[in-house]
Amino acid sequence: MSIFAFQESDLVGAWVGKAADATECRYVFNADGSVINLVESEGFKQWFGPLGVKAKYKFSEKSSLWELDIYDFENFQLAGITFFGIVEPMDKQTFKMQGMPSNHGGRPGSFNAEAIIFTKVNSK
Repeated sequence: MSIFAFQESDLVGAWVGKAADATECRYVFNADGSVINLVESEGFKQWFGPLGVKAKYKFSEKSSLWELDIYDFENFQLAGITFFGIVEPMDKQTFKMQGMPSNHGGRPGSFNAEAIIFTKVNSK
């Protein structure tokens, strides 16, 4: 278990972060294993639409770096591709993530300047 007792159930909800180029990225992880990803860029919205990309996810604890796989995308442009991510929980409201789609390589072994810190969006 991580130092902050982060659990897979803590991932459920909406998260927002900014990429190195200041582009806003959002994920909404649902308890049923589905996820929606939305990137605030015209190129992303042109390819995938204004509602984002829908897929399934699997999250597993692996020492200090957890693994996040996003797969089975509903968008035909991403058919057969899996996003292989590494995640470092920072606390229950924050995690660092970096990843690589399977058509561009494997799971990263460590973080670099491309990593994004996500913060949970509190909903009422």
